[in-house]
Parts: sequence; C-alpha cells; structure tokens
Amino acid sequence: IEYAINSNVDIINLSMYSKRTLATSILEVEIEKAVKAGIIVVGSAGNDGADVSDYIPGGIPDVYTIGAVNGDGVRRVLSNYGDLVDYYTVADSTSDAAALFTGYISANGLNAAEGDTTGLIFKTAKEHDEYENDDVDVVDKTPDTTKDNQTLFDPIIENYVKEHADTSYVGNLADDGLAILNVLD
Repeated sequence: IEYAINSNVDIINLSMYSKRTLATSILEVEIEKAVKAGIIVVGSAGNDGADVSDYIPGGIPDVYTIGAVNGDGVRRVLSNYGDLVDYYTVADSTSDAAALFTGYISANGLNAAEGDTTGLIFKTAKEHDEYENDDVDVVDKTPDTTKDNQTLFDPIIENYVKEHADTSYVGNLADDGLAILNVLD
C-alpha cells in the first residue's frame, strides 16, 4: 500500500479479507493513508456470509466494499453483507467481485458504477433463503491438513504454497527449512 501511495496510483484493489483483529490495525492505518492521499480503495466484503463490519478491508467505511451476487442479483450465500457493502458484482466470490469492480471503474469511472446497465454491478443485493451456492467449484474437497513443522500458518495454505512456490525465487522450502508465518492471524 505504501508503494501504491508513493507511486500516485488512482485505485488500489484489495481482493482479500480478514477478520478484524489487533494485527489488522496496521493494514487499517495503511488503507486510511491511501484514502487520505486521494486513492480509491476497493476491497472484498469477505466470504463468510457474515456482517462485513467485523472484517478488513470491508469494515472500513472509506473503502468501496464489494460483495458477490449471482446473475439475478441474489447475494451469494458466502458473501458478507451489511450497511458497509457499497456494491455487489456478479461473481463466484467477493475477491472476484472486487477485482471485476476495480476493472470496471478503471475503464469507466466510479460514477458509471452507480448507473450500471450491464447487469454486472448492483447497488443492493436480493436475499433468497433457498439459494444454494452449488455453482462454486471447490478445487480440493479433502485438503491435507497435516503440518510437518511448527509454523504459525494455516496448514492448507502452507501445503499449497509448498507445492506451488517458485523455488527459483524462494528457495526449496523443504531443504532450506523455510517457515511460513501468517502475520494477520
């Protein structure tokens, strides 16, 4: 975020989310610095199906918080919701929704989102109690959750990173004894 501020960007996309904790206060301060610098900050509402006010970046009032809906404008069950959600975008997750919204406003301007007629962006979402989120394809329904060391990171993410990391960039995770540390949890 500091790099983006120093580079005078127009928009920062934060297609990620985390529960609000003491550790995320650092991120909140950086986001507020970007907003004060005149940068549009777009953030994911989160995918826990909960009120967005307890999440970062979506719980920050000055962030354009984006939720996810289906093509009929019905809120995805996984999409966080609440008064702080500014727009809903047709997407399978709120991370995808925030990325699509960012691309849209980058090409068309923020004012265009308010009157969007493409069917991509909704100012509010419809609720439907019987809607199921079956169309989201879960890549691995039985992930390996075993840990081979005492890192402080989610074992699913840790194992994914170990399998997919570019070893020419980060070294061999197993041989070099590198540990992964999640600083937001």
